[in-house]
Amino acid sequence: MAAIESEETKGLAELAGTALAAMQQLAGQELAKVQGEGLAVEAPVFSPEGEMLTTLRTNPRAEPLLKLLDMLGFSAQHQAITPRARAERSADEGIGSIADFLQKRRQLAVAAAAEGAPQ
Repeated sequence: MAAIESEETKGLAELAGTALAAMQQLAGQELAKVQGEGLAVEAPVFSPEGEMLTTLRTNPRAEPLLKLLDMLGFSAQHQAITPRARAERSADEGIGSIADFLQKRRQLAVAAAAEGAPQ
């Protein structure tokens, strides 16, 4: 609390790190449970005659787990394994290459101008 009240950056960074570690641990525990139970679980239902039956439903742990994993950066998009994410990464890399090229070109032009300048 003192770090928050005093806005001390080192203390705030430690708090953020602790929170991320706790979220990571929780995600690991929940992932283990979902892996054990499966993405589809049996749920009790009653027939019109009052007979108890079972049906398959999505594991109620799955959606919150996926949201938590997404917040931690463990989604298909964050890992760049979806077609759209791969295309965006390629575009970003292309833009970076163009920026590098233009920067080197400017540096060479400045160096050439400096060499040709009268001293």
